[in-house]
Amino acid sequence: MLVPKPLKKGALSTSTPYEQGFLTLSAVYAVDADWDQKYLITDLRWVQALLGRDPEQATGISIKLNEQGIQDPAYWARQIQKWAPNQYVVKTRIQLNSALYKMLNTEYAATYGVFTLVLIIALFNLVGAMITIILDKRQNADTLFALGLTSRDIQRIYLIQGIGLSVIGGLGGLLLGSALIGSQLYFGWLEIGAGLAYPVAFEWKNFLLVVVTISVLGSITSWVASRRAARVDS
Repeated sequence: MLVPKPLKKGALSTSTPYEQGFLTLSAVYAVDADWDQKYLITDLRWVQALLGRDPEQATGISIKLNEQGIQDPAYWARQIQKWAPNQYVVKTRIQLNSALYKMLNTEYAATYGVFTLVLIIALFNLVGAMITIILDKRQNADTLFALGLTSRDIQRIYLIQGIGLSVIGGLGGLLLGSALIGSQLYFGWLEIGAGLAYPVAFEWKNFLLVVVTISVLGSITSWVASRRAARVDS
């Protein structure tokens, strides 16, 4: 590795205007184009000697939180900024790589939107299934009318049945998805490179978001189907 020597005022030119050091490449990793083309990870003391820096000098310090105490990086960034001198800038990993995380958040929102549209299309099958059940159980509905039930009561029955179908289907899909994520975390069967498992994580906020989405869309679809049921039976 060759590094240009810093120019010093009044210093004579030398035959070698650079410092050189020898490295052994042990591994290659890929994060994104910006990181891959700019950074090389090696020993700090070796780099300080190559650049002619003091052993106490560094361009940055990375801090990793342990599993105890407050896990909010933004909180600790504010606390450290209070303790550090004014010339130091403290940033979280998200703030340091804001472009990358903006891209990931955009991808997350787009993925959620696409799968919500897929869910809406799939719920049309629920409407079809409910109408099929309504036509198939027409005689049973007439019997319930004869026993004194009203159209609103029949509509409530079909509404509960539709919500039950959507909830059971949604929970089945969530359990299957959770099982796939758990198997990936435990076995790492899906790889993006040699020996590098595709990174996944299970987050309860995403789980609850999917539950709420399925419940709301399923309830609306069931309500529409039950209103059609009341019209058919009347």
